[in-house]
Amino acid sequence: LNSIDLRGNTNEGDLGYSDAHVPRSEIRRFVAALKTHGHPPLSMQMARSCQLNYLALHNNFLDRSEMPLLFDALPCIPFLENFVLFNHDVGDVGVDLLMHTLMGVNQSNTNNKSFESDLTLDNEEGGNSDLIEIEHKTWGLKELYLSHCNISCKGASSIAKALDHASSSLMHSGNKLKNLQVLSLGSNRIEEKGVQYLAKAFGRYPSLHRLVLHGNKG
Repeated sequence: LNSIDLRGNTNEGDLGYSDAHVPRSEIRRFVAALKTHGHPPLSMQMARSCQLNYLALHNNFLDRSEMPLLFDALPCIPFLENFVLFNHDVGDVGVDLLMHTLMGVNQSNTNNKSFESDLTLDNEEGGNSDLIEIEHKTWGLKELYLSHCNISCKGASSIAKALDHASSSLMHSGNKLKNLQVLSLGSNRIEEKGVQYLAKAFGRYPSLHRLVLHGNKG
C-alpha cells in the first residue's frame, strides 16, 4: 500500500460530525491502522517498496475532534511525501497544531481548546527505535496541500514560522518540513499581511519551489 485517497461528504450542513465532538470509531481504527502500517520492515529497501507515501483526505472526511488524532499519527508514517487535506475546517488552530507536529514539537504544552475536543494525543512510551531512526533519516514531506481549509493570516503566520524553523541549520532532527517543495494554500482567507509572512519565509527556504495562493484575498 503506497497511497490512500479518501473522500467525505461534500454537502454542507450534513458533514456526519459527532455532536459530542468525539472521534468516530471508524476514524480511530483508521488512525490505528496508519500507525501500525508505519512499523518498519526488516530492510530499508523493503520499507521503500511497501510504505505509504501519499495520503489524501477530501471534503470534510475529518471533523475538528478527529484532526488531532490524525496529526498525531503522521510521525508514524516514515516515508510520507504527499499530504493532502482538502476542504476541511482546519482553521488557524488546526494548522498551528499541524505545523508543530510536522516540526517534531511536543504537543503536551500547546493549547488546542479551539478544537472543542477532550482528546488526549497518544504519546507511547519507548516506541520503536528502528522506526525513529528511519523517520529521522528519510522522512520529509515534499508536497503539502491545504486548500479550502479556512486558514487566515494567523494560520499563515504559523506556517511561515514553521518554514523558517525548517530552513534553520539548528532545526530539530525530526523536522518533517525540511524537504518541502510544494505548498498549496489556495482558496483560504489569507489577506495581504499573511501573504507577506509567507513570501518572507519563501525567500529563506531554498527547497520550496511552488507556493500556491490563488483564491485568497491577498
